[in-house]
Amino acid sequence: MDAFFGKYYLQGSHEQEATILLLKDKISIGIKDDSGDPKVIYWPYEQIIRDNFWKRGQAIVRCGSYPVQTIEVDSKEFAEKLEEIFRHREKSWISRAVNKNVVGMIKVLAIFFVLMAAAYLWFLPFLTERLAGKVPIAYEEKLGNGLYNALKENFIIDSSKTMYINDFFKELKIPSKYN
Repeated sequence: MDAFFGKYYLQGSHEQEATILLLKDKISIGIKDDSGDPKVIYWPYEQIIRDNFWKRGQAIVRCGSYPVQTIEVDSKEFAEKLEEIFRHREKSWISRAVNKNVVGMIKVLAIFFVLMAAAYLWFLPFLTERLAGKVPIAYEEKLGNGLYNALKENFIIDSSKTMYINDFFKELKIPSKYN
């Protein structure tokens, strides 16, 4: 972390010597208050008025909070570092997300969804087929007859067509364990 020296101005006040540090999320400005005691002022980067910082041979930076504050630093390196901070902060949300390992989280989620799809497409049919084979035929017939008896009250049964369909099924000679 580099320390820069410059001047601090508060709108309507006199200039003060200042020690300026560029921190991760703000600028730290060390000055002395009216009684000569050290005082630190912080400027969040969001409140800094974005401009070309290098003007008239010095870095001039203003903070938009009221009252307007200004710092002047006679160092092109300070202006370049501040520009670099703003370039980094202005990256798209996708770039920042990639920098924060969101790509790893996306990979984990993708693997999870692939595994869920595989389970749905292959494991679930395999499991249901095995479980269906474990159900006794007598239970299936009982369940089917119960459903038929519940539904047949609403139907008109045509005996001749029923006999015709049953004869057709017998001619197909499809082996079945069911009556």
